[in-house]
Amino acid sequence: MKRRGVARILEAVFSAVLIIEAVAIGYMLLKTPNPGTTKSTEELYKFGYSMLSSLCANNGLDRLIFDSNWNIRRGWEGDLKVVMNSLVPPNVVFNISIYNATYDEECFIKLVRLNRVPISNVVDEEAFIKAGENILITYIYTTYNPVKDDIVILFIYLRLATLRGV
Repeated sequence: MKRRGVARILEAVFSAVLIIEAVAIGYMLLKTPNPGTTKSTEELYKFGYSMLSSLCANNGLDRLIFDSNWNIRRGWEGDLKVVMNSLVPPNVVFNISIYNATYDEECFIKLVRLNRVPISNVVDEEAFIKAGENILITYIYTTYNPVKDDIVILFIYLRLATLRGV
């Protein structure tokens, strides 16, 4: 009789440990993201899209990049960097690249990078690695070139990150 009681107690303890481990593993696998982080990431996306939308409104980006003959202006990267620095809060770092979508001889889409120098408020890319939230926005901007009577399609890649402790 005593042996059956000991076996039942060991069985109950083993079952309890097994249930606790299953709950712990399930919690780790099904853990929801931190709501504060998710909210911050969503706000960073909203901020980035809003900033790009206001930058492109009323042909603002056209006037920054192109001259009156629709040639690429010299030094436009510095002008865009000044505008971006005025729009971005101090705890947010950015890097923006702009590509012109063109067709090659075989009618394939080819992306030609317009900015020859980096447009960023950080020197080292490691700032993005060490940052808290880190997002990449792809923004497609179309405009009309009246000189060539053609549509210009620009792909804008904006990387934003919030710095920790700032």
